[in-house]
Amino acid sequence: MGDLDEAGHSGPPPMVRHSKGKNHSGLQKQVFTLYRSYLRVAYEKQRLGEEGTVAFVRDRFRAEAHSIDRMNFHMIEYLLRKGERQVKQFKAAKNATYVKPAQH
Repeated sequence: MGDLDEAGHSGPPPMVRHSKGKNHSGLQKQVFTLYRSYLRVAYEKQRLGEEGTVAFVRDRFRAEAHSIDRMNFHMIEYLLRKGERQVKQFKAAKNATYVKPAQH
């Protein structure tokens, strides 16, 4: 769970921006934006008492990133669109939860 800030709010740790660094492509920026959107929803769900949502989002993104060839732009774009729809659904549904599929 995230630490409480001065105002007593729980949330993601502050982002550190570096002035020097790699320039990211538009597609990479979209993936980062989607990831941050998922984390915002996950931190909110966790704040409301649902444990493990942030870890689930991190693990899921990491697994997806390793399972897709970084040059497969069509699949990345498809997953971006799918993820954006899911974030909207989670934001809209008050009782929606992250479900980890059973391992076989």
